[in-house]
Amino acid sequence: MVEIPKPNVLAFVVQRLAFVCIFPAGALVVWGELATVGELKGVNDKLQHLVAYFGLAFLTTLAFSGRRKLQGAVALVVMGAVLEILQGFVGRDPSILDALTGAAGVVAGLVAGYAAAFVLATLPDLPIVQAALARYRARGTTPD
Repeated sequence: MVEIPKPNVLAFVVQRLAFVCIFPAGALVVWGELATVGELKGVNDKLQHLVAYFGLAFLTTLAFSGRRKLQGAVALVVMGAVLEILQGFVGRDPSILDALTGAAGVVAGLVAGYAAAFVLATLPDLPIVQAALARYRARGTTPD
C-alpha cells in the first residue's frame, strides 16, 4: 500500500501567514499610492514601487495555490495600473513608468514566491514543529 505523505506543516503555516498579511500589505500599498502626504523622502520612487509590488506578489504566491497565483499576479498588475490612473484625481502625477516598475516587481515577486514555495514544499518539517506535533498527538488532539 502506498503511503500518502502528509502536508508539510511549515508550508501550511507560512501559507496561512502570507494570506493574513496580504490584505494589510495591500492596504498599505493603496494608501502609499494615493496619499498626498507622508511620502518617503530620499527613497527613489521607482524603488518604492518595485519593492511594494514585489512584496505583494511574493505574499500572493505563497498564500495561494495553482492558477490563483497567476490570477493574483495579474490582479496586482491591474491594481497598479488603476492606482496610477487614480493618482491623477487626487493631486498626484500618474506615471506609466511607475506602473511598469510595479509590474516588474510583480514578476520578480512571482518568481521569488514560486521558488520559496518550492523550497517550503520540499523541506522536511523542522524538529521544533515535529516536537509540537508530538505533544498535540500525546494529548489526543492534532491539528492534522
